[in-house]
Amino acid sequence: MKKGDFFYSRGNTKELVALSAIAKMEVENVVFSDLLTKVIFNEKMILPEFAVLCFNSKIGRDYFGKVPEGAAPSMVKVSQSYMMSFNVPYLNDIDTQLKIVAELDAQMQILEGLRKMKAQAERRIEKILADVWGVEVVESDICTPEELLGGQDDE
Repeated sequence: MKKGDFFYSRGNTKELVALSAIAKMEVENVVFSDLLTKVIFNEKMILPEFAVLCFNSKIGRDYFGKVPEGAAPSMVKVSQSYMMSFNVPYLNDIDTQLKIVAELDAQMQILEGLRKMKAQAERRIEKILADVWGVEVVESDICTPEELLGGQDDE
C-alpha cells in the first residue's frame, strides 16, 4: 500500500458503505478485507483527494445509502456499475478540483486548530476547578470528550 492510495468500502451498512479514504503512509505486505477496494484514478480526470470529498459528502452518502440491498439488509454491497454511475462534478477540471481540495483542507486545518484549542481550554478549566477544590490533578488524568471517544490528542 502506497501513500496516497484511494480506498473505499464496497460492503458495509447503508450508512457506511462506500466511505472512502486515502492512505497516509506506505505499508509493505499489507492485507486488507475483500470489502475494501483500492481504486487507481486517471489523475488527469479526477484527483483522489477530490474523490474522497465527493464520496464522503452528504450527496455521496445519500447516493451510496440507497444502494440496492443484498441478501442481508444490514450488510449492503456496492457493485462496480453502481459506483460507475455516481455523478462526479468537475470531472476533467483538475484546476477546479485542486482549488476545492485546497480550500477545504485549509478549513479542516482551522477546525483542527480550534479542536486543539478547545481541548487545551478544557484542561485549563479542569486545573482551575481542581485548584478551587484543593485536589491535585495529574495532567494525564484530564481527558477531553474526544479522547474518551477515541479521538486523537495533540500530536
